[in-house]
Amino acid sequence: MKDYETEIFIEDIHKFWIKGPIQVIHCGAHLAEEASEYYANNFKPVIWIEAVPDLIPVLTGIVNKYSDDSVIQAALWSKSGVNKVLRIANNSYSSSMREFGTHKNTYPDIDFISEISVNTITLDEIGISKAKRYLLVMDLQGIEFEVLLGAIEVLKSCEFVYLEISKRELYSGQAIWDQVSDFLATQGFKLVDWQYSEKVGWGNALYSSKIQHLGRIRRWLRLRKHSSRILGNK
Repeated sequence: MKDYETEIFIEDIHKFWIKGPIQVIHCGAHLAEEASEYYANNFKPVIWIEAVPDLIPVLTGIVNKYSDDSVIQAALWSKSGVNKVLRIANNSYSSSMREFGTHKNTYPDIDFISEISVNTITLDEIGISKAKRYLLVMDLQGIEFEVLLGAIEVLKSCEFVYLEISKRELYSGQAIWDQVSDFLATQGFKLVDWQYSEKVGWGNALYSSKIQHLGRIRRWLRLRKHSSRILGNK
């Protein structure tokens, strides 16, 4: 189910920001819930990266419907070869290498129920072709900034980055939104759009490495469409 408070919908990213086809690197695949929307908007093929081993068989079965997509099982981090604890949440969506921070206040029913040991790898070392045009999507439960630090070369092939952001530590020790923006600015990316909920304390932001003509107008038009869609569903 789409989250009106925190998501920029894929169809809107296509309509207002990415007009032509683009390939996707999706970090934090879970069960490829976005697969049909990517395909419908010509965001393909998709490289799906997921850290939780138990999800890989089902994820692969889903992705096999899209012949050019691929699945990589990997625990992404800023450095390769680091042994980390991956905490598995009872909803599986919230599994993380970090402990809960304010996340527990907002979502008290979500708990970590088990732990597994994983060895990390950077996005730069995972073997992704650099000679392509990518949208990098990151849904990594508090480690987005760490993974970006290990993706300097991959970012050179990305035109857009879309990732979860927060103004507070939903997960203990995570980088806040300003830190993420400052780092991406050093890599040539500008914040062009965002959907943020003060109520839950997180959202998603879209960054572009290309100067977006009439960027403020595009964002205004996207928000207007988003608002009308919300009113239509009330």
